[in-house]
Amino acid sequence: MSRLREEAGLTLIELMLVSTLMLIVLGATLTTFNNFERKSRDNQNLNEAQDNARRGLDLLARDLRNLASPTPLMPLAIDRFGPQDMIFQSEGKVKPAGSLNALNTTRVRYCLNTTNKVLYRQIQTWTTAGAPAIPGGVCGNTAGWNTTMAVATNVVNAGRAIFTYNAVDADKVT
Repeated sequence: MSRLREEAGLTLIELMLVSTLMLIVLGATLTTFNNFERKSRDNQNLNEAQDNARRGLDLLARDLRNLASPTPLMPLAIDRFGPQDMIFQSEGKVKPAGSLNALNTTRVRYCLNTTNKVLYRQIQTWTTAGAPAIPGGVCGNTAGWNTTMAVATNVVNAGRAIFTYNAVDADKVT
């Protein structure tokens, strides 16, 4: 009973020991929380990348479903088919008034710019009876293309082909 009435308090060693234990427990808790937060952020970034890729593939599938059928004037619906670049003819959405482009054909290009790691969708439209030349230049260059849109960013494929085909001749690709 007399020990309970003493007012001696804690020694400096006891106080240092408790403080050290508290720092160890707090450090372990904060490290665990930091790891959880980093994993959660990485998971969210991965989900966003997958959503962007899914939207891009949906857009590509829609464009390919509108692939313009070959005609005597344009025997090939696919103008270019490379591992990182594909250009094909598609049906335009709205035919401009007075257009001589009877079938309202457009060109659609999907290409990967390996420098900035962006997959682009470019559209070329025309109002003349015949199709103009395919615009040159690097992927993403807007010269000659009416519309340029980034479909997916941060595309890292380690040099692997974005597009693969089932034939080596453009008129046999399906």
